[in-house]
Amino acid sequence: MRKPSTASLFSLAAAAALLLSACGDKTEPGTRLQFSPVTFTVGAGLNPILAHSFQIRDVSTEHDRFMRETGNSWGEWSSVVPERASLLINEPGLSWGFAYEVSVQAYGDNFNQRREIFYRDQIRIDVGSRLDLVPSEADFRELLDAPTVNLIIEFKRIGESPSQSIPATLIWSFSARE
Repeated sequence: MRKPSTASLFSLAAAAALLLSACGDKTEPGTRLQFSPVTFTVGAGLNPILAHSFQIRDVSTEHDRFMRETGNSWGEWSSVVPERASLLINEPGLSWGFAYEVSVQAYGDNFNQRREIFYRDQIRIDVGSRLDLVPSEADFRELLDAPTVNLIIEFKRIGESPSQSIPATLIWSFSARE
């Protein structure tokens, strides 16, 4: 039987240490807070030069429902971070391929203090009717403290504008930790 070389043993030990260090820093996943879907309509004939924003005001932060579902009051959460979001087109045959970038932002009373909660860039033209978004890594607990929040869904770098209005839904969730 052949003995492993010192270099092989060192490589194996380094890989094991790296794997253990990556696993050791993980914390338990938080409780998923699945917010109610939000519907909006993207108008037809968007100007390809400009960014286009769709504002959705007074979206409920659903504190009472989350308390019933989780047993925790809103004040018991130490952090609330974006987890998952998707934009869904509600009519067959339409696509998000007209936009190169999309951003979902939230704000309370002051429009100038809006913060990006989800985004997606480099959207392929053949993306289809479901667009999965990337969550930001910031804590939004304070922003979501109020009974409602305002959302802005912004499309940037429009390619070929949609020829008809697009009815859409935002599906979104956060991860809350005690």
